[in-house]
Amino acid sequence: MFFPLLGFAPDADPTQQGVMTDCDLIIPTLRGFKAIPSDADAGLATAPSAIASAFSYKLGDGTNQVIAGTEGSASAATSRLYNVSPSGWTDLTSSASGGDYTATARARWTFTTYGDTVYAAQKGVAIQKSTGSEFTAVSGAPKALCILSVLDFVMAFNTDDGGAVYGNDANRWWCSAAGDPDSWTADIATQATTGLLTDTPGGITAAARVGSNVVAFKERNAYLGTYQGAPAVWGWQLIPGSGLGAYSPYSVVTVEGIGVLTIGTDNIYVYDGSRATPIGTNRVSQFLFSDLDYANAESIVGYHNQADSLVYWYYPSRQEPTGELTRYLAYNYRSDRWGFGRKSTKFAFAYLSPGATYDSLADITTTYDALPTASYNDWLAPTGTYLPANVGSDGVVTILDGESGTSYYTTGNLGLDGAVTVLSRSRPRFITAPTTGEQQHSYTNQLGGTETISQASSGMSNGTFDHVFAARWHKLKHTYTGNMELTGIDVEANADSYE
Repeated sequence: MFFPLLGFAPDADPTQQGVMTDCDLIIPTLRGFKAIPSDADAGLATAPSAIASAFSYKLGDGTNQVIAGTEGSASAATSRLYNVSPSGWTDLTSSASGGDYTATARARWTFTTYGDTVYAAQKGVAIQKSTGSEFTAVSGAPKALCILSVLDFVMAFNTDDGGAVYGNDANRWWCSAAGDPDSWTADIATQATTGLLTDTPGGITAAARVGSNVVAFKERNAYLGTYQGAPAVWGWQLIPGSGLGAYSPYSVVTVEGIGVLTIGTDNIYVYDGSRATPIGTNRVSQFLFSDLDYANAESIVGYHNQADSLVYWYYPSRQEPTGELTRYLAYNYRSDRWGFGRKSTKFAFAYLSPGATYDSLADITTTYDALPTASYNDWLAPTGTYLPANVGSDGVVTILDGESGTSYYTTGNLGLDGAVTVLSRSRPRFITAPTTGEQQHSYTNQLGGTETISQASSGMSNGTFDHVFAARWHKLKHTYTGNMELTGIDVEANADSYE
């Protein structure tokens, strides 16, 4: 009897054929499930200190840039901004800041682009901008928890104008002048303006684009912002639902054509601009909220891996109460399936390789014979595809492109209440066969009772696991090494007796 695997669903009925009640380092694909690739060095220099966030973007000339911000300090409250390349981390911190930016240890920079200019924000310093050289403060712009670009504006949320007019207000939003992201003085003529979202409690925690509109999140609510022109410029409508919210700017992920995906307070949602749809019900939401370290939930980091139709969320677990990101959930929005893994990172993001030039030659090769024939400044061209990337605690930027390590999944309960079945063989249906495979078999004669391991390890031979055992309910754990992708499992079982 063949059954397709339905994905990681620890909240589901464990007798539902195809559910994974547990797994590790598994991600859903369009065809089935595979082991997540291991980290491969991206070829960039090592970060000078711990990274808070990073951002890749493409310039008008087709080249790529990577900007990263280092963590602040609980005692000194400092941070810096860098341009990242194979040749090193170039400090772009504004000299006017005195060599460091004010930032708490928990603050993450958020970034957006307007043309070839990159804008950076975190609540400790006024919005910064750079066109490839040193960052400078945008005159008149507020400090902001997060920023984004939409239509012809740059918008800021949860702001502090330093007491000039409005002070520090977690409910406040701003938008720059239309067509001029360097002008923030409120003026109907330019459409630069500001306003409040105060009819629900709590401050703004995140913001994201959905088409040409904007969604501003609080922890337990969200608002849809639509452009209306002067004098209001932006109009805001509360989106129905008390669970639709966000813990932090990076817990929200935008997927063009799909919508905004966010970890709310009672579920994981996708909001397409018209309605919010829960996508974790009876699959992963209860598991996540029982596992999440709420004291550090604001450190959640999500990002979009477009090539594989995946959204990842790395989160801190109460099982390892360090506040670090030690686990991920992965959602394939094309196949509507989930994966899960225990994997640590400091930050995760969608990465565009900045490529290499002769200026960074010594970082890549030591002989001219190893160089291809190409024009100056273009011998290792940057890629145009966003890649899933991580920054480790060691400051090394890696991409998920290496040989897979050890992965596993555990099935649900296979069997019948009123019969004892003899399970004799299971054959995974591989698309890519792993290097090695092992099976652990456990059983119970009463659902909800204690499960007993009958055989801790049985090696895979000729693509199958052979193990004869009689019980009412069987559970299989398959552990693999190396690259692996499969669609389901063919199980051979026969009735042994009936009650």
